[in-house]
Amino acid sequence: MQDTEQSIPPTAKPPSPPAVPPPHTPPIPSRLHLDREKHLDITWADGTRSVYTLTYLRSHCPCAGCKKDREEQSTRKTRVNLLSADYGGATIKALKADLVGNYALRIEWSDNHSTGIYSFEYLNTIRAGAGG
Repeated sequence: MQDTEQSIPPTAKPPSPPAVPPPHTPPIPSRLHLDREKHLDITWADGTRSVYTLTYLRSHCPCAGCKKDREEQSTRKTRVNLLSADYGGATIKALKADLVGNYALRIEWSDNHSTGIYSFEYLNTIRAGAGG
């Protein structure tokens, strides 16, 4: 048998690590304006604007009790959403609003509800349905 020389290909470079996505940057409002009888108007840092009617915001309260009510309503066979007797409906007003840290807004409603904390992330998420 004859010795044969084999050329060994140069060692391939190890594959590049996968691209790391940039860290998630939460949405930041540059301006908040609450009309206590009509709407919340937010201008976001990227220049976009969102307008939420008070009825829309109240019906999308992120507190545990309201989330549970919405989930129960979505599983009912009827398409009529039943609201609690103390829900303010079309006449809902915002009595006051306070910033929670630098990430959220707490609204005290005219129906005596004030446990929902509307994070800016949540407000950004629900803005498509707000119409603004």
